[in-house]
Amino acid sequence: VVRKLDSIYHLNNVDIVFTSDKSKWSRCIITEAASPHYGTDNVSIPEIKPEGGAKQFHLRQAPSVGKDDADGDGLPDVDGDGDGMGWFPGYAVDVETGKRLNIFFSENSTYKTEDSPFFYPSDTSILFKQMFGDAGLTGGDMMFNPSDVQLINMGAVGGLSIFKPNVNSMYLGGQHFVYVTYDEYDECAYLRDELSKPQDAKRIRPLSHIQWAGLPITAIGESMLSYKDGLIPNDVVVSLRASNPYNTVKSYRPITPGNEVITYGKLPTYEFEIKGFTSEPVTAAADVETALDEVGVAPNPYYGYSYYERSQFTNIVKITNLPAKSTVTIYSLDGKFIRKFERNEAPTVNADSGYSRQIAPDVEWDLKNSSGIPIASGVYLIHVEAPGMGERIIKWFGMNRQFDPSGL
Repeated sequence: VVRKLDSIYHLNNVDIVFTSDKSKWSRCIITEAASPHYGTDNVSIPEIKPEGGAKQFHLRQAPSVGKDDADGDGLPDVDGDGDGMGWFPGYAVDVETGKRLNIFFSENSTYKTEDSPFFYPSDTSILFKQMFGDAGLTGGDMMFNPSDVQLINMGAVGGLSIFKPNVNSMYLGGQHFVYVTYDEYDECAYLRDELSKPQDAKRIRPLSHIQWAGLPITAIGESMLSYKDGLIPNDVVVSLRASNPYNTVKSYRPITPGNEVITYGKLPTYEFEIKGFTSEPVTAAADVETALDEVGVAPNPYYGYSYYERSQFTNIVKITNLPAKSTVTIYSLDGKFIRKFERNEAPTVNADSGYSRQIAPDVEWDLKNSSGIPIASGVYLIHVEAPGMGERIIKWFGMNRQFDPSGL
C-alpha cells in the first residue's frame, strides 16, 4: 500500500490496551505472516509451506478459536466459526473520538511445533527446549503469544553442520504482527469478508484501512501466560501518537432544503465551562504594588530573530502582561526618547452573541523609533506606567540583524 508523505496527518491517536480480562478482548481475524520465501532458500531444509497453503496476509487456514479454556490445557477451545478467527487480548481506542477500533494480528504458521520439518524436536529435544522453553514454537497455535526468541540457530537445532542465516532464522517471537485500523470495531467483519476473497488484488482495499502496525516481542527471560490464565502477565497501555496540525473543516450552509453549499475556512470550535471560580478585582495594597511584576519583554535578549516575526523584513518583540490602561515609553540607555505606546483597552460586548472581546495583553514593537527608523543594537529602558498601580522599568537588550534584500 503506497501512502502520500502527508498522510501521517490523518493518523488517529490510538491507545492499545493489553489485558488478561477476557471480557475486554477483541474478536479479530488472524492472518498468515509467512512469505513465499520460507523454506525455499536453504537446500538443506525441505520446502515448508504455511498451514493449509495460505498466502501471506490471507486468513490463517486453521479452525477459528474461542477465548475459553474449558478443558484446562491452556489452549483455546474451537468455537466452530469457520477458519481464521480468534481473539486479541485487549482492545484499541481512538483517543480523539473515543471509538473502539478493529485490531488484529498475524502469526507465521511455518513455526509450528507439531510435525515441523524445520527443527526435528524429537531428535534434538534438549536443544529445542533450551531455545523455546515449555511453550515450544508459537507461530501456528491461533494465539497472540509472542516469545523472547528472535533468531534461531538452524545448525544447532536442525542438525546442520553450518549455520547459514536466512529468512527461516528470523523467528521474531513467532511473528505476531499487530495491526490497528481506522474502522470502528465490528469484530473485523469487513476485513474477514474482504480477505476471504480469492483475488489477491482485492486485498489492497482492506489493507489500506490499516493505520498502525508493529511487531511485539517479549523481554528476554519473560513469557506470556497460558490461554487459560489470560495470556497477558501485566496489563499495559501502549500509546501511539502523531502530531496533527489544526486544519479548517468543511461547513454546510443550507440554501434551500436539499440544496446545500459547502463553505470553507471554519476553524474547529470547542466549548468549556469553568465552575466554582470567579474573577476578583485587585484591591489590596500589596496586590497593587506587585501587579506590574508580571510585565515582561519577549524575547529578552533579542538576537536578530523572534517567533513573532512573519517574514525576513519584520523585527518584532512583545511587551507582555500589560494592564488594560497603561503607557509604555522606550528610552535609550543614555535617556533619549525612542517610542511611546498608549494603551486604553476596554472590553466590548457583542450585542448579538453576548460574548466579550478579549483584551490584548501586550503591545508589539517593531524595533523602530517614533520616526519609523530602525534602532541600533544595544540596551534600552522600557518604562511602564499604569494608573493606580504605579510604574516599572525593564532593561532590554537587542541586536538587529543585517538587512537582507534577497527577497525583494
